[in-house]
Amino acid sequence: MRALKLNVEQAEAEREEWVRQLDEAEGQLRTERGGSEKMRKASAVTLGRITELQAEIMALEAERPVLKEKVIQAERAAAEARAWIATVEEESARAKVELAGERSGAKKAAAEATEKLAALEKMNTRLKTKLAAEHEEVESARVAMSALRAENALWTHKLSETKRTEATLVATLESVKKENERLKSELAMKGDGGEKAAAEARAQLAALDEKCAGYELALHEERRAGAKGAADAREVIAALKEELAERSTEVNALREQVAAWQGEVEKREDERAVWQNELAEKEEAIRGLREKLAGVEKERAALKGKGKEVVSPGEKHFVAQKRGAPSLVERKLREDLERSERARAALEKQSAELQATGILGSVAPADFVSTLAGRLQRIRQLEADNAATAAEYSHQMRKRRAQQERDVAQRAQDAEREAALLKTVRADMDSAQRERQTLQLQLHSLQKLLFSLHGASAFVPEAERMQLLELASASAAPSPTLPSPASVLTSPMATSSGQRAKSTASKK
Repeated sequence: MRALKLNVEQAEAEREEWVRQLDEAEGQLRTERGGSEKMRKASAVTLGRITELQAEIMALEAERPVLKEKVIQAERAAAEARAWIATVEEESARAKVELAGERSGAKKAAAEATEKLAALEKMNTRLKTKLAAEHEEVESARVAMSALRAENALWTHKLSETKRTEATLVATLESVKKENERLKSELAMKGDGGEKAAAEARAQLAALDEKCAGYELALHEERRAGAKGAADAREVIAALKEELAERSTEVNALREQVAAWQGEVEKREDERAVWQNELAEKEEAIRGLREKLAGVEKERAALKGKGKEVVSPGEKHFVAQKRGAPSLVERKLREDLERSERARAALEKQSAELQATGILGSVAPADFVSTLAGRLQRIRQLEADNAATAAEYSHQMRKRRAQQERDVAQRAQDAEREAALLKTVRADMDSAQRERQTLQLQLHSLQKLLFSLHGASAFVPEAERMQLLELASASAAPSPTLPSPASVLTSPMATSSGQRAKSTASKK
């Protein structure tokens, strides 16, 4: 019985344990049922979020071809930009070569202009020297002209004396004729008487006839010599007057030419000063550019020594393009595309995990959606920034190309001005050469005139010729290309002419 009681107590204890376990199981079941309801509600919300996320993913998938098309367009624009940069670099190199050639041409033209100006100055000095020599020759001609005027006065005095002598001889001849008539009348009155008186009368008459014949011969010779000398003197004086008038006109013209040359020389000196100033300014500008280039090269060498990039931040993508690397725009677009791909892959992975497990994980759906919207906004902002960067790059390239075109046009205008200036200098040199030839011809004619002036002194007697010789030796030294007055006055022609004049004077 006791064993039965023990069995019953044991069975009661087991039943109570089973009841407690059943109650616990029912409580746990009720708890599990409430949790499953919450889980079902959370799963429904999650499935809604998943649907929204799938819609967003589909929208991103729809936008993906657009982004790819934009990437392709950006790559095309980058290729065009690289081609444009290569063209600009070629034009820049060609412009640099042309600029170096134009600089060397400008320096050569400036050196030629300097040499030509020096030659013009030498020519001006030579012309001034020749003009001074011509002034001296003109003074010598004036001295010779004054000597010829003295000679003319002498010949005029001799002509008047000859006329007075001629009148005296005519009066003497008339008196001799009257005496002859008187003797003839006395002889006729005396008749045949007085042979002695008749012989004396005949002798006196013969003597008177011989004297009258001598007077007539002397008068004839004197008239002929006087007429010839007066005619020669008149011709020489007329020729000298004409030559003197021509020489005066030529001297005036030469003075005007010299004044014009002096004005031209002053003008050329002013132009030379302007050219020197411009050349100094260009050299100063070139020196400044060389100093800047030296500074840039020094900075470049320092940066290369430090291992840094040698270009500015705005030109890094250009250098990268030259090295074969992608540009800044391409790199940014590829990075954005990679980020969008990674975001899409992460969303797909999280969506797959949520669909498989039904658990949201550590990221709430609202935060996930806001993160995705922020990424989309960032992508759009990057696209706007890329478009603005491309527009700014295009604007800068257009500005640079317009500036290069203006520089090339300015260099072309400078080259045309220098060519016109060189042409003007050559024309001035040709004009100076022609004027030099004209001066040589005028100098030759002046030499001929002075030779004719000195040759006219052959009619001067020896005493007066010596006076003229002393006067000529006291005057300025003549040109070495002209015969001196002393050589002309002491020439054999002048000596023979003087002897003839002396013999004529002795006959008188």
